[in-house]
Amino acid sequence: MSHFAIYVRRSYKRADAADVSDETQVAAAKALLPPDVTFEVISDSGGHRSGYSDERVGYQRLIGKIRDGSVQGVAVYDISRLARNARLMLELRDELEAHNVTLLIATMPQTSFDTAIGRYVFLQICGAAQLQRDLDSERMSAMTKSLFLDGRHRGNDPFGYRSARDERGALKRPRQLEVVPDEAEVVRLVFEKYATASTSVIAQELNAEGVLRRPKVVRQTDGSVTHEHQPWTRDAVKDIVRRGRFYLGYVVEKRGLDERPGHHEAIVDELTYNAAIIGARKRFSPGERPKPHRLYLLKGVIACENGHPMHGACRVSRGQEWRYYVCRKCRTPSVRADDAERVVVDAIKTMTLPPSVIDDARTELARR
Repeated sequence: MSHFAIYVRRSYKRADAADVSDETQVAAAKALLPPDVTFEVISDSGGHRSGYSDERVGYQRLIGKIRDGSVQGVAVYDISRLARNARLMLELRDELEAHNVTLLIATMPQTSFDTAIGRYVFLQICGAAQLQRDLDSERMSAMTKSLFLDGRHRGNDPFGYRSARDERGALKRPRQLEVVPDEAEVVRLVFEKYATASTSVIAQELNAEGVLRRPKVVRQTDGSVTHEHQPWTRDAVKDIVRRGRFYLGYVVEKRGLDERPGHHEAIVDELTYNAAIIGARKRFSPGERPKPHRLYLLKGVIACENGHPMHGACRVSRGQEWRYYVCRKCRTPSVRADDAERVVVDAIKTMTLPPSVIDDARTELARR
């Protein structure tokens, strides 16, 4: 008796998101199965399982079953459920053909992919899926950039804010963030404490004082929704601290590489923010300093006499640092970093291209 795998993937986290539900995918794929076959459902739904990557537990499980002969067929609602990456789809086709596994697609029920026309159609679908993914990516990047330049926030509501709604309860367009007074007080308290205390200590103090975090929304299997309060943790406090510029009224891009004045109201003032940052920088014990950044220009570039890549190492003697390149795989003597880098720089200074290469470049420039 043949055994089939029904593969299900839903990109979005929420069960009610604008995507084909798991039940719909299973029902459509199940309708394609021949009579008297067994099947199992392999799911990668929830948690934003991107079809561009193969780093999906369900997908890897499916590939394993194809390779070990556990399944004689694979059924899906739509081929894009399997992947939105041309390379992955072509690799999957090779696996299916190598192990003589049938592919059934609910949106193309009459198509057979083991014929010349079927293979051609599959190639076109691969290109279309890749194109759709690239278009979505470009559209999302452009949208994110546009929102940033306009000073607007994209993503979940940061602690201390919520998205404004109209009298009917619908989100206002364009999206606006409004301050949540109780949460804003907690944000100010965190920055006041951060001037003299670490994030771990702040978390302990907030828990001891009975300060509540924003409740976590938990969706049950029956569709009901519950709210769970969680204790403050070091990471939860750090998340507030790292958003410092946002709480000053700015929108930030690429972890602070660029910022713009935002449309949202500031929660923390400059004086409190600066005092917190200065206090955090001073919280080093006497004699303790941030580790210096040592630069090894040839790390992984030069090799020992046995051909192994050499790595940077530092030794301290009599209060002075000495940089070396060492091999971690054999007992080859270390090389002084300053000497090795000086030899390479001198060689680069005197380097010239062979005359034949120069002549060829001139000829090509003249032709152009």
